[in-house]
Amino acid sequence: MRIRSKDGNHFGDITPLPGCNQVAVSHGVFTVPHMRGVGRGYGYMGERLDRMTELGYDYVLATVIRDNEPQIRLMRRHALQELSSFMSSYSGKEIVLFGRGLYLPPPPMTISTSYAEYGP
Repeated sequence: MRIRSKDGNHFGDITPLPGCNQVAVSHGVFTVPHMRGVGRGYGYMGERLDRMTELGYDYVLATVIRDNEPQIRLMRRHALQELSSFMSSYSGKEIVLFGRGLYLPPPPMTISTSYAEYGP
C-alpha cells in the first residue's frame, strides 16, 4: 500500500510481512528533493508510524543503507532499534535493519464510585 504525507511531498510503501500480517514492512520511502534537509523528516516519519498504527499493525520493520546518516538519525529519534546489519549482495553496501513496536497507549482507566451502573 502506498501512503503519502499530508502535504504530498513524502511517500512510500507499507507491506505486511508474509506469514505475519501484523508486522509492517516499510519500504520505498522517498522525499521529494526540494523538501530534503529542511527539517520535515521527523514529522513525515511520525505521520508514517501513525498511519501504520491506524491500519492495525503492531510492529514495523525497515532497512536503511548504513551511510544514510539523516535517515538513521530519524529512525533512532523515533525509537526504532537497530536489530541487525548485512552486506547487500545487490548494492555492495551495508544495510541496517530497524524495528519497533507500534503500541497504542491503553485507554484511560475510570473507576466508578456509583453502584447504579452495575444494575440491581
